[in-house]
This record gives sequence, structure tokens and C-alpha cells, in this order.
Amino acid sequence: LYRNDGDWRFTEVTGEAGLGDIRETYHGSWGDYDNDGDLDLTTKGRLYRSSGATGHWLKVRLVGNARRDLPESGAVNRAAIGAQVRIQLGTRTLTRQVESATGRGNMNEQTLHFGLGSRLDPVDLKITWPDGFLQLVDGVEVDQMLTVGYRMKAPVLRSITAKPFGFRFDTEPNRTYSIEGSEDLKAWEVLEQFKSTKRSHQFSDPGQEKFQQQYYRAKVVE
Repeated sequence: LYRNDGDWRFTEVTGEAGLGDIRETYHGSWGDYDNDGDLDLTTKGRLYRSSGATGHWLKVRLVGNARRDLPESGAVNRAAIGAQVRIQLGTRTLTRQVESATGRGNMNEQTLHFGLGSRLDPVDLKITWPDGFLQLVDGVEVDQMLTVGYRMKAPVLRSITAKPFGFRFDTEPNRTYSIEGSEDLKAWEVLEQFKSTKRSHQFSDPGQEKFQQQYYRAKVVE
């Protein structure tokens, strides 16, 4: 196992990572099977769970517009194989690509994983789909898994009401949306989740008056 040091050099860390008992094998696949934000390894018939990571992270799941039962029905395959996601961190660019295989008999998890270290601020995503379409998703909070659909548009706020507090925003039919609330922008609670059948949605929160302040966000889930 070699660690990328970020300066075009790699350091051998097999023993340090607790993998010194692995003998010759050409199989190795990475994925976050326990959904704790770090990558776990399966190799030589064993599953190794990573439990020492302390940094921040982001997982991105891409969904193409082809139907599951008709792969050639859309511009991009359902698994989004071939798509690339980039995150700019200062002078460095992190790049991940959705792949169907990574070697003989190997395939990593197709949900893309970004290790962000000490980064706490939201990040911007630059997604290049297999057909060349460039999609930008700005202001993504870290330490979560985000699902992004091909040409999926972010919700656009249209109006706000006072009593009870609520707002209306644009939606796309057959998309699933989640409306969340928070008092401190750290802990978020799902207030409503729905699959849209119209071009807009009205949300009302009759319990908003019990809070001194309350923040809201609307997210496209799928």
C-alpha cells in the first residue's frame, strides 16, 4: 500500500496501515462500506475497516439519465461511468472519476470519495459528464454524501411568506427533494421529503415561531 504524498512521490505504508499480513494478490477494492466517511479495503478475501481517519470528507454519487431497464434511453449511462468530479482546494485540484473497473477482477465503489483534511468550509463541484456536459454545483457542505443527477438543477427560491413562515421554490417533476432546518447551521433536521409532480412546491413551517432563529435549505436528493 502506497500513500500519495501530494508532491509526485509515494510512501510505502503497508505495515503502518495494519496490512502487513497480506501476501501476493492483484485484487484490491476501496469503498466506504460502513458509511463513516473513510475508505475501507477488501483484498485477498478479507475486508479491512478503516477506523483511524479524523479529517473531513465528501462523497458524491452521480446518476445518469438513462432508464435502468433501457440503458440506451438517455445521454448518460445510469451509473455515470466515465464522469469526472473536480474540487479546487487552494492551488490543488482533487479529481475523481466513476469507473467500471480498476484492474483484473477489481471494482471500487462507484460513489466518489474526497478526503478534505481540515477543510470545514463548503466546496464547489465541477462535474464533467461522459457526453462532455459541464455541470457546476456550488456551496456543498462537507461530511455528507451528495447525489447529483445529470443536468439536475438546484432549487430556485420564488417567494417567502411570514405567518406561518414558508417559501415556494421551483422543482422538476420526478425529482426527490428534502427540506431541512437548523438553528446553528451545523445540525440539520429533515422537515419534509417529497417526490415532485409539479414545477414548484410550497413549504410551510408552523413551528418556526418557537425558535429565536431558524435556517432552512432545500436539497435535491435524487
